[in-house]
Amino acid sequence: MTTLPSSLRDGANQKIRRGFELGDELRRRMYIGWWEKHPVSMRLELRDQSTIELVMLVDPLPKIADWWAHASDVFQNFRSALDRFHYGVCEYYAPTGWAARVYFPITKDSKAWAEWTKQHPMLPREIALRYLAFQPWHSGRSHLADLSRINNLEKHSKGVAATVSLTGLKMTGTWKVEGRWSDDNLANLVKLSPGTLDITSERQIVGTIALPTRVVDIGDLTALPEFAFTPLIELDGNEIPILESIEKISREVTWAIAYISGLVASATSPPVSVNL
Repeated sequence: MTTLPSSLRDGANQKIRRGFELGDELRRRMYIGWWEKHPVSMRLELRDQSTIELVMLVDPLPKIADWWAHASDVFQNFRSALDRFHYGVCEYYAPTGWAARVYFPITKDSKAWAEWTKQHPMLPREIALRYLAFQPWHSGRSHLADLSRINNLEKHSKGVAATVSLTGLKMTGTWKVEGRWSDDNLANLVKLSPGTLDITSERQIVGTIALPTRVVDIGDLTALPEFAFTPLIELDGNEIPILESIEKISREVTWAIAYISGLVASATSPPVSVNL
């Protein structure tokens, strides 16, 4: 298996290191800068005589726009790492005096791949096939396609919509209701309707409990609620966790560069670690 010179990865390594640094900074901003301030609380409120609302209070609100701008920089560095590496490979194999602006290929299908190969006749077949192994439609992994889509939306469109969602909630509470002549089936008549879980305002209803009788005493929460949150982006109708995407995309980027360079032998079984 041909191994490419380490110098071809120098530019990519700079961008990858910067991407990891920015990713660590983002986690600190999300967790230490916001979540560890315990910004979310819950309380019960009566809407009317037989309806209880679960109200979420948030203070301070998450800085979603700033977080996403930071995350976008992380993704941009990983995309730049691929492009810098690819430029080095083309320059290595191209005739003397070759110069062009090139991008690491992230093609959508075999037709687009065939067109790309025609534009890169200088690459040996062995090297071109290594690129092919990491095309999303060929590998079955969407991480590089997601990276390309995010990058294109941020550069050439209105950008990517981001939000923060409450993805875990555990709480207990009790209340007293007016008695009925036939209470045997009372529990089965209680209806819980979910509200919004996106943390986008200081006060919002996350659930509504409709009872078949009048509430006498709303009571109180008997235990402190437990919460979990997830920053998300919407990508082509799908909600994708930001931090999870950073982790998966960074692994795919470093794996692709390592495989094309000849540092790892498999394009289907991810390496335990990669040293570029």
